[in-house]
Amino acid sequence: HGKALFTNLRIMLIDPKGLVGRQVEYTSIPWESIVGHAVRTAGTILDFDTEVCIWTEKEFYAGRAGSGDDSPPVPPQPRVSYFELDFNKNRVDMNALNYYLSKRLLLIHKMEPGQPIPLNGLPPGGFERPGGFERLFQWIGGNQRELDPVAIDRELHSSTKILLDDEKVLMAFKAGRDSTLFTNLRVMTIDVQGLTGAKIEYCSIPYKSIRAWSVETAGVWDQDTELNLYTRNRWSLAKVEMDFRTGKADIAQINKFLSSLIIGLPTDAKIDFGRKDYSSGNREANPINKSSFGMLNNSTEIDAAEIETKLRSDPALLLDEENVLRAFQSGRDVDVYTDRRMIIIDTKGMAGKRVKYKSIPLKYVHGFEFETAGHLDRDAEIYCYTDIADVQSERFPRIVPCLRTQQSLLVKHTDIYEIGKLFTDLVIFNEHEAEYTEEPEIDLGEYYK
Repeated sequence: HGKALFTNLRIMLIDPKGLVGRQVEYTSIPWESIVGHAVRTAGTILDFDTEVCIWTEKEFYAGRAGSGDDSPPVPPQPRVSYFELDFNKNRVDMNALNYYLSKRLLLIHKMEPGQPIPLNGLPPGGFERPGGFERLFQWIGGNQRELDPVAIDRELHSSTKILLDDEKVLMAFKAGRDSTLFTNLRVMTIDVQGLTGAKIEYCSIPYKSIRAWSVETAGVWDQDTELNLYTRNRWSLAKVEMDFRTGKADIAQINKFLSSLIIGLPTDAKIDFGRKDYSSGNREANPINKSSFGMLNNSTEIDAAEIETKLRSDPALLLDEENVLRAFQSGRDVDVYTDRRMIIIDTKGMAGKRVKYKSIPLKYVHGFEFETAGHLDRDAEIYCYTDIADVQSERFPRIVPCLRTQQSLLVKHTDIYEIGKLFTDLVIFNEHEAEYTEEPEIDLGEYYK
């Protein structure tokens, strides 16, 4: 007997309790607190239900570890950090409902537009169909290959009206039966389920919900490049992992694409993605040597101009209007502060070919703290506080705090008060921050045209 109301400001869940239903629970979920949503179609034969899945920024129940037979473990519960709504496929137009949810959520996130991007598609690449063992390997291993975005865009605007009218698919990848799409408004994953493939889940993550992201180049033995998306959801959408087969996807272009939409500004020039480089996932070796170990994990400052030059080409991470302000190195790892984000560069393995580049937008750093060196200390500390989900344990209890970054700086080489002023300017008085408060108008009439 429960009800779900979709208003212009929130989703309201009405849940009668008890046998007679006199006790009623009303739960309100503001649209702004929703991180992502999915629509799952009905399967075949006796499956008449379709589901809408909602991920929010709200808290969950962590669960409890057990302590013997008398106190068994209690599993975590999502509460309102994730919930599902079931609908009868014969009584609810799920395509129309999905269109409404997409428009409502994506237009809210569209109020903070990123850098202008070309909507006529990214530079073309090779979209050949894999064969033989490569197809089997991608099916089993989940490695994604690139598809023609124009063909996918045409399909999703015609036979199934999944995309909004002003939405375009700019990149598309496929692994087995599943696909990942990057449009100008969201990241969409299409998960084909069951033996017949009749049950399909369409999951949407608006770019504003992506609080941080990382790309990781291929190693010596592991030939996959990786993309991780981090949100403020504390449940199953906290971290989204994607693997791409080296030579089948331009991971540097994907990184630049995300950068333009997440930290780019409407006043920036239209971005030029250049031609695809399918070798961008391969890095030259940077093997461990005696200089690879930072002194007690302390960082020393390095030339910001030199790092900026490097990150414009090897690899091309920075936007054209983005500038490196300070950079610090500890062993083979580097922390870079630009005027738009923090970039944490983590070199892995003995050979050093696998490198992780994690970007944390400064607009999602909500506080910072710096600590001066003590009487016998060599280093000062700088901490940044965000609302990015940091999954530390998925067991009982589930531990997902907000991400806090920490960096130790040798006071011999760096004035910690200068770094404190830098963060004051970037976090408190960020001139790039802008407010877009226009209320989106939702009209489902265009869906039925």
